[in-house]
Amino acid sequence: MEKLRKLVNTLKLKWLKETLGTIIVIAVIIAIFIGINIVIDKIDPDDIDLTKEGLYSLTEESKQRIAELPKEDKFTIYLFDYEEGDAISDLVKQYTKVNENISVEFIKLDERPDLAQKYNVEQGYGTVVIEKGEKTKTFDSYDFSNYDYNTGKSTDITEQRFTNSLIALSSIRKNNTSICTYRT
Repeated sequence: MEKLRKLVNTLKLKWLKETLGTIIVIAVIIAIFIGINIVIDKIDPDDIDLTKEGLYSLTEESKQRIAELPKEDKFTIYLFDYEEGDAISDLVKQYTKVNENISVEFIKLDERPDLAQKYNVEQGYGTVVIEKGEKTKTFDSYDFSNYDYNTGKSTDITEQRFTNSLIALSSIRKNNTSICTYRT
């Protein structure tokens, strides 16, 4: 009988140790899972640009110039015929993260004919209007690339256009601030 009790106690103790070990492993896995979720939640995947040339993020020069724009300058970027997730809309969102005085509005021509008429926008051209007060700069999708006829290559100049337009429209431009130069 005594041997049976020792056997039962040994089995209980062994079972308790194994169960406790399992519970600790499960708790550690859950803690790691929660930690990873918290870190991923704080990271905006749109901010990650893994291209060697940084093709999908603003250059440091643009970030610096846009951050330096006067606080009293309020800009609105109207994207006509663009949708969330388009390359241009993703780029414009980066500008809004650098400077809170820049806002973006996606405009459907059939929903806002007043703005289409105000800026003389026609369907199908992917028009972008940058507005600060009464001053505006207007571009269509063709204005965001340069074509070199000698090499046959097209170069994306969207960031250059946006940054230079924001500087040109701002009150800082009056203070002889130079326009940005960019990688090609």
